[in-house]
Amino acid sequence: MKLKISIYIIAICLLLIPSFFSCSGSVVEDEYISFAETAAEDYLIAINNNDYESFSKDLSKEMMEALPEEEFKKLSERFEKIIGNYIEDSKSMITAERKSGYIVIIYNVKYTDEPDDVRFTITLQKTGGEIQIAGSWFDSPKLRSE
Repeated sequence: MKLKISIYIIAICLLLIPSFFSCSGSVVEDEYISFAETAAEDYLIAINNNDYESFSKDLSKEMMEALPEEEFKKLSERFEKIIGNYIEDSKSMITAERKSGYIVIIYNVKYTDEPDDVRFTITLQKTGGEIQIAGSWFDSPKLRSE
C-alpha cells in the first residue's frame, strides 16, 4: 500500500514539474501581452486618426526609420480608402509566440469597410529594458486585392 502511494506521489510530482517550469517563462510572455494590448490599440487608433506622434511612440528606432511620417500618412489614407477605419476595441488575439528573438502577436481586428476580419500582426522586441514595436503587418481580402 505504501509503495502505491509513493508511486502516485512521484507520478504527480513528475507531472507538476514541467508545468512549474513552463509557468516561469510565462511572466515574460505576460509582460509582452500586456504591453501589446495597450500598444496595439493605440497604434490602430493612431492610424485611424492619421496621428503619427501617437503611432510612433512605441516604435523601435528601426521601425521609425522604415516608416517615416510621410509613409505613415500614405498608409493611413490607403487604409481609410480600402478598409475604412479600425473599430475600437474589436481586436481579438489569435496567438502569441517567440520567433527569432521577437514576440509575434497576431490579432483579428474589425474595420468599418471590410466585411471579413483583418489580420493584424505586431512584432515586439525589448531594447534597453523597454518593449518596442519592431514591425507590423495587415492582411485582409480587400487589402490583398489592391
